[in-house]
Amino acid sequence: MSLYLGNEYQITLVALNRFCALFFPRHYSKIFALRPTLIVIILFYVYRLAVVIYMTAVAVARGCFYSFSTTSLSWQYPPDPACLFEDNIMIIVLTTFVGTTCLNMVTFVHILNFYRSMDMHDRTTQKRIRKNAMLFFQTVLQDSLYIIDLSFTFKLSALSSHRMWSSISGTLVWESLHMLDGFIMLVFNDRFSFICAREDSVESTASVAPRRVPIHHLGSFG
Repeated sequence: MSLYLGNEYQITLVALNRFCALFFPRHYSKIFALRPTLIVIILFYVYRLAVVIYMTAVAVARGCFYSFSTTSLSWQYPPDPACLFEDNIMIIVLTTFVGTTCLNMVTFVHILNFYRSMDMHDRTTQKRIRKNAMLFFQTVLQDSLYIIDLSFTFKLSALSSHRMWSSISGTLVWESLHMLDGFIMLVFNDRFSFICAREDSVESTASVAPRRVPIHHLGSFG
């Protein structure tokens, strides 16, 4: 019931963007031009905003206000049968994750086959293959974080009624995953990643050839 779910739709849109660029390059400029893409993104958030406004209006009409409970140390609705809302957010996020992962996997395999078909084994080609593999792995990792968060919030939190477990599943896991998301971006970033920096330093060291410095004798200048 959050606007944040619009970001999940954008993840699928990015995966479709890459897929279309590889398999339908002739139609890519028309389908994913700036104006159509902007319209689709706006529609995503307009739809999510409409859902949030509708659900909020229903909750207010029923007298169900979302508040932080000092007893369970978590955000929750009042324990009233009228405040039990059915939400299909887990199904939506899981379907989005599976579909996006399949699209990214097909795209990655296509790129990998392209490099292998060129029958090039130079250092530059191998570096590009590793970079695409790391980007695919990064995408899967970051996409899975939201599912883990929702699983603890809506499913695993019901395993125990202890206030400590409610705080862990509802707050600690959420904050830890946000920190982990930022850490993943730093690890896979070309500028800050120690993995990429190590590969670049090894490659630059191996590519630098010893040069002879010309020595001019004093007598040669008259």
